[in-house]
Amino acid sequence: SEIWTALRDHGALADVPPTVTVRSLHEQDASARGERDLGRLAARIVELGRRSEGVVIALPGHPLLDDPLGAVIVDAATEAGLAVRVIDGQSYVGLVVARLSPQVRNKLSVWDGAAVSRCHVPPFPPDAPAILWGPALGEYIDDILRVLQATYPPLHEVVIVSVDGDVRFSPRLLKNLSDVGDMAGRSLLYIPPLVEGSSVEAMQDVVA
Repeated sequence: SEIWTALRDHGALADVPPTVTVRSLHEQDASARGERDLGRLAARIVELGRRSEGVVIALPGHPLLDDPLGAVIVDAATEAGLAVRVIDGQSYVGLVVARLSPQVRNKLSVWDGAAVSRCHVPPFPPDAPAILWGPALGEYIDDILRVLQATYPPLHEVVIVSVDGDVRFSPRLLKNLSDVGDMAGRSLLYIPPLVEGSSVEAMQDVVA
């Protein structure tokens, strides 16, 4: 038997029984190296899924929450007329939210870091807490910093959260966010809110 993964490396893969072959999409598709072309990766999974034995794809955490590839695969497979079974996993985003409560109890925004990195300004209200996640968050950190600096001051404190057996918090000033080093594995970025009432939504409430 075999399982496929779009991860370049993950500690959990070492626990796969020796009777199961682990195959990497990055070994099959050289053009996917160093980037996250979700459409290409999902198309490859759909191609494998057309085989009589189907395909098993391993994603970190919960496949529909902790890796954006999961939802893309489900959509692509459904469009192709293939049956899909999603096996729930423990969400590491959920673990972090539980540890941050009650700070994030109200108006929490959870965004794919790659999507935020392509924005000009943060797509979430700055007077509410936000979490940025993604399996390759460190690859986009410079662009994420650029986006956040459009709204947040350089001395605003953000928190890098690592989930690897335990949840670890590493606060740092926004201006130093690029100096995070290796963010491999399951890492999130928690952005505490600015002062209440500083968002466009809050100003709209005042006008109303």
